[in-house]
Amino acid sequence: MCSIITKQTGYDYSSTIKPSLLTDKIDGCYSFIQNKDFEGENINLDTDFYIPISVAKNFPKITLDTHSLLISISGKIGNIGYYNLKNKAFIGGAVGICKLLKDNGRLITYSLQSDAGQDYFHSLIKASSHANITVEDIRNIRLILPSSDIEYKMLESFFHDLDSLITLHQRK
Repeated sequence: MCSIITKQTGYDYSSTIKPSLLTDKIDGCYSFIQNKDFEGENINLDTDFYIPISVAKNFPKITLDTHSLLISISGKIGNIGYYNLKNKAFIGGAVGICKLLKDNGRLITYSLQSDAGQDYFHSLIKASSHANITVEDIRNIRLILPSSDIEYKMLESFFHDLDSLITLHQRK
């Protein structure tokens, strides 16, 4: 389902990425997405940090440039995001990224946000000073999804409409 599943850690963070981060948004920069900047399809592009495109282009695997699942792998375990924006962005260190082969992330996001999905993530947490899961844990996720594109789209639409209805009622 994915062209790549990875995380930022190990991509020369301390010597290249961290020193280039900016706190002000200027032209020629991408938003630096951290695990607090997403939930479901809500992606905050007005982030704490920005990275110059000239630096980001050296790290294409962790640049958000296609439909992608974002999964918190440290701290806020179980936080799932679905990046389907036209703007490019850059992924922070506590986030796993799954670049999807097809635009099918909405239903996968709903599945991973369900009680069963959250129970799965919490069963993976490694004991340490911070809650963590690994990229390998993400690679091993098993999902039950419809095999028919028609059924897939119907379920995706149903859950999206239900989510919108819940949001509407919460605003009232």
